[in-house]
Amino acid sequence: MERILVIGATGRSGGPVARRLHRDGVTVRILARDPERARALFGPGYEIAAGDVESPESVRKALLDCTGVHVAITGGPRPQDYDRIEHLGTASVARLAADAGVRLLTYVSGATVRAEHAGFPATAAKLAAEEAVRASGVPFTVFRPSWFMESLPSFVRGARATVPGRQQLPFRFLAADDFAGMVGAAHRTGAAAGRTLTVFGPHALSIPEALATYCAAAHPGSKVTTAPLRLLRVVAAVSRDDALTTAIDSMAYFREATEAGDPTEADDLFGAPTTTVAEWSRRTVEQQGAPAGA
Repeated sequence: MERILVIGATGRSGGPVARRLHRDGVTVRILARDPERARALFGPGYEIAAGDVESPESVRKALLDCTGVHVAITGGPRPQDYDRIEHLGTASVARLAADAGVRLLTYVSGATVRAEHAGFPATAAKLAAEEAVRASGVPFTVFRPSWFMESLPSFVRGARATVPGRQQLPFRFLAADDFAGMVGAAHRTGAAAGRTLTVFGPHALSIPEALATYCAAAHPGSKVTTAPLRLLRVVAAVSRDDALTTAIDSMAYFREATEAGDPTEADDLFGAPTTTVAEWSRRTVEQQGAPAGA
């Protein structure tokens, strides 16, 4: 029986992966710091294991009888938290997965992750995590996906949609369910073992363009505006809000950090993602009910 441990299942990409694997008939075990919250989020039919990546013994127990493990974790908000959680946590999982003899570990990195961007703590942590996975001895596939469409609602507060900073670079936004299908196929077939795959959605849009498309479906009449990063930094400093500071730093990063890589290998192995931002937005509204302001 195929059983896959999902670490980071409450995140934007981890949750869709867990649900897609479950729909495909895989026994899904979720590592959760808060088991009751995980049960409430996922409902019956999922195995819930208490623990987190900073507790090796909890990971070791969670890996028992697993054929695979999927790692989709994020550090922060402080710079040192990225290395502690995403690098060292992923490295620990990879070593334990190798010891457990799992058939495949899949790890979610990012399409901007490369050496020239290592000055950004989150990117440095992902680069180090990738290397730790490769060195662990566990069969692996590293995925470097573009921006997930599921991030778009986070820019909306009430009737206002605000983008921090002037975001003009194009990104090939990716639906998490399309990505989840690729992860499932990687575990099912083993065809991408030992590879690092770039994954892009079908169209390139700037963040404001993607957000405007989402708002047209989910928040009719709302206007996408830009908030100066300098002003936001003042707010973060006055409020001593580490999470806001991290978000500002991230958006400053994405003003400069372009996507890289060629998605052809991933597309040839598993089929190219096809969901557009417009399609995803309409589907999201249908799932959630009437759009706000409608």
